[in-house]
Parts: sequence; structure tokens; C-alpha cells
Amino acid sequence: MFEDTAYGTSQAGGLRNGAKAAGIEIVMDEGYPLGITDVTPLINKLRASNAQAVFPVSYLNDSLQIVRSMRQQKIDIPTIGGAAGYIIPDFEKGLGPFAENVFSITPAPYDLAPELTERFRKRYGYFMVHEAVEFAATVDVLAQALEMTKSTNLDALRKVLHGTKFTGGWCKAMTGGAVEFDKTGLNVLSVPVMNQWRGKELVTVWPDAFAKAKPVWKT
Repeated sequence: MFEDTAYGTSQAGGLRNGAKAAGIEIVMDEGYPLGITDVTPLINKLRASNAQAVFPVSYLNDSLQIVRSMRQQKIDIPTIGGAAGYIIPDFEKGLGPFAENVFSITPAPYDLAPELTERFRKRYGYFMVHEAVEFAATVDVLAQALEMTKSTNLDALRKVLHGTKFTGGWCKAMTGGAVEFDKTGLNVLSVPVMNQWRGKELVTVWPDAFAKAKPVWKT
């Protein structure tokens, strides 16, 4: 199930393709309006589908409604969020125990580099969200590129950015332990990561190379 803006529909397309490639049957494929006020029809369709797992793609308010309704109706199948509302502190604050063991994809989990990210927690009082990790790495990459070129010339910077593997500093917090761009600007060292809520923390549970704990498949 997915909210119907560009974010939700694009992720839904990726999920359909991924499911097809993995031989996974999709038994429910349902868009809903962003800011939905009643998720009961969605949850009823989910129950009727006999799905073995659910992948909701939602911003925060929608994610709270969806998971709360599932838990209240005793639907305990694995729930895998599409990042966004599922991997910020307000998700756990809004759901309390209902957040426990909810999964989500994430591009830059804070527990991969606690020696860096714990400084954020001490300053702001909550764990470092993935956007903050990525922004820190971005600034670090730019700083390294400027040091290499000794110039702000755009062509020189572009050449360095496209031809260098950036290491050290905040680059270590990214999933590849470094940053390296292809010609389109994508970080080719980045890999998918799965987090799971444990208490008030997000814990990396997949892939094994990065996992800090084993996944729990029941709520």
C-alpha cells in the first residue's frame, strides 16, 4: 500500500519490479490519498488478502495510522516501511509498543558509525536521522574535493567528484564505508539496508555485513 504522490507511486513501481524479479506474488496493490483520515478499508483489504508481509510506503501521519490499526486488529505479519515516516524518532513516539519490530529500508543508518553519529544525539537529544548522515557526508565530500582541487572552478571540481573514491570522515558513515560517484552522480558504493525498531532505537538487521542484530519476524 502506498500514498499517491510521486514518492509513494515511484517506490511502489520499484516494489512491483523487485517482487517480480524475486518471484514474490503481490496479493494487494493499493494506493491511497496522502493524509488519509480513515485507513480501515486499507486494513480490511490487507486482512482479506492473506498477505504474508506488508510494505506500506507512507509519510509519518499515515504510517502511524496504518501500523496502529494493524496492531489493534492483531495483524502481526512483518511490516516493512518505505523509509520516510518509518525511520524517524516521531514514529516510535507516536506508536510506543506498536512500533516494536517494524522494519524499514534506510539509506544511511546511524548505528553503522556510532563514533560519529553519537555526537549528534548528545547535541540534539535524539538519534541521527538518515538525512542528517547523508548531508554530513555530502559536505565532507565537497570539502575533500575543494582540498584536492585547491580551486572553486566547477569543471575541476566535477572532474574530481566523478573520478575519486572519497574516504575517511563522514564518508565512513555511508554503507560502503566510502563514497564514489558514477557519471550520473550516483554513489556506486551505496547498498540497501534494513532497520528494525527495538525499543526507542533503529537497529540494522540486514545485510549480514552490516547487521547489528538478527531480524525478528513476528511482532
